[in-house]
Amino acid sequence: MEKSQTQKTIAVFGGSNGVGRQFVKQSLDRGHQLRVLVRPTSKSKALEHHPNLTTIYGDAFDRSAVLATIQLASIIFLSIGPGSFSSMGNYPTSKAQRTINEAVNELPEGHIRKMILVSVVGIGSSCEDTPALMQFSGNWLVPKLLDDKRAAEDALKEFCTFKNIEWTALRPAILNNCNLTRKYHASEHTKITMLNAMVGRADVAYFALEELIEQNLWANTSVTLTCCP
Repeated sequence: MEKSQTQKTIAVFGGSNGVGRQFVKQSLDRGHQLRVLVRPTSKSKALEHHPNLTTIYGDAFDRSAVLATIQLASIIFLSIGPGSFSSMGNYPTSKAQRTINEAVNELPEGHIRKMILVSVVGIGSSCEDTPALMQFSGNWLVPKLLDDKRAAEDALKEFCTFKNIEWTALRPAILNNCNLTRKYHASEHTKITMLNAMVGRADVAYFALEELIEQNLWANTSVTLTCCP
């Protein structure tokens, strides 16, 4: 990948796995400066050593650790999952989002310019675009996950609107580990079918970097991301 012409300093939460790990790798390839919060007890493969990468060890629910991560950044990228079905009742994403909001409140006005949350389809405006069977499966199998992401989105939008910070709630469809294709469809309203319901984590990370951060598109909106059938 070519390096970005405008280097950004980005605080990343959830950079050890999934979309977050892809985001870290691609951001470093583009020349951005990253500050990544990692749990000391994380069993994930260690993040790569890189001169543009600063690793802070701590918990996303600890305001002091979050503050240390964001204090030199202008953009915040939050992409953490439920961890396990048994822990989803702890609402990890919404709790982390609220902790981040509290930490941002301690910084000078205008310090943080953009906040990005990786959410899921099936909530908010994307619910009506999701097939009935997928809605039923989500509400039956992972209702706590949907509740968590919904609460996180609400916390993001309310806080950023009040603080005049740009925000995007990114709602990818069903995630897979396919290689980067750069072929995806983004829209505020995308009808999800069996043909477009899968999207790669690498493409989600690419979209966040290319369109949300470097082109500054999709500000102050919730956007659904699917593959191109």
